[in-house]
Amino acid sequence: MRKPIIAMTMGDPGGIGPEVIAKCLQNLEKFPQVFFLLIGASAVFEFLEEELRLRLPLNPIPTLHQDFLRDDSI
Repeated sequence: MRKPIIAMTMGDPGGIGPEVIAKCLQNLEKFPQVFFLLIGASAVFEFLEEELRLRLPLNPIPTLHQDFLRDDSI
């Protein structure tokens, strides 16, 4: 069975959204049955890791080039 995907955008990089998401990410182990996809600038979350002294479970994707999204099997 595939895990359901929950996608979140960080919102305004200077707003409260990234901080709220960063703090929530600390509790992901409570949801092992879900894959969370965070859409936003990794630099913002790297800054928050330092600023808030958090360890975030992030696996950044460097870029989503059009070729990466192409599916020839369709």
